[in-house]
Amino acid sequence: QNSSLRCLTMNSNQIRLDRLVIHPSRLPHWQRKELKQRNRQKQEKKLTELATSLLDQNSDSDDDEIDCDYAVDALFRALATNSTLELLDIGHNEISLAEVELKSWELLEQNNTLRFFLMPGATFNCNCIKYIPTSVEYLDMSKLYCLEMDQLFSALLDCAPRLQNLTVLDISHLPYVSNSAFSILMNFVHHLPSLRSLSLSRCGILADLATSLSHCIQSHPSLQYLSLSSNKIGENSNLIINAAKQRVESHVSSFTLDLSHNNLSFEQIQSLTEQQNSSLCLIIDA
Repeated sequence: QNSSLRCLTMNSNQIRLDRLVIHPSRLPHWQRKELKQRNRQKQEKKLTELATSLLDQNSDSDDDEIDCDYAVDALFRALATNSTLELLDIGHNEISLAEVELKSWELLEQNNTLRFFLMPGATFNCNCIKYIPTSVEYLDMSKLYCLEMDQLFSALLDCAPRLQNLTVLDISHLPYVSNSAFSILMNFVHHLPSLRSLSLSRCGILADLATSLSHCIQSHPSLQYLSLSSNKIGENSNLIINAAKQRVESHVSSFTLDLSHNNLSFEQIQSLTEQQNSSLCLIIDA
């Protein structure tokens, strides 16, 4: 029993919702040998015990047992009743989600204390996104190389009404984002009134998307930080800079824009650097 747990990280533990064999080559090198030595039943027992320890101490749980087929089902069931956990990191785990297993995410949805939800590099079905707890303020969905971007952003857009408390969104390090997927993403961001920080680093964003980004900067009510580093915006960076300048002129708050590593010329960098002021911070590099 644990009534004071606030942070739980299980990054790179290869937690699964199914019974498929985990291929050792998908793991970090330090875990490959360990994985070969593990017994699947022992893994399930250990994680189920962890889940049991997360149950609220105030519940009548002396004789409670978690009856489930999968370890993650046990974990999410425990989190549904936990009243202290604020951070959950399940990044870099292959959470393969079949329709019959959506009940696990439905249980997680009941949690109302989770503020930081980290799932970078995880593998999951986009259907589970709609069960992200409404209390989440920080959402890390970076490095989702195995997902279809149009499907991912459409799922996020559908659940935008549930994410009104979201202040930080990291969806960096994604495969190439098409124009159609980017349009859906911008629509999603537009429906997040509390969002202050957005990271789109290393998403393969091209120069022709600068207009959409400029509109986002000008129109969003609360955005204060936008990272576009390591993309290919290049010559159209001026459109984004001008939008940022207009924003700080019409808003009281400051604005930080990261355009580093975007194939900018030396002349562009020199010109953009001169446009910085006390309200506008530009992060620019070659």
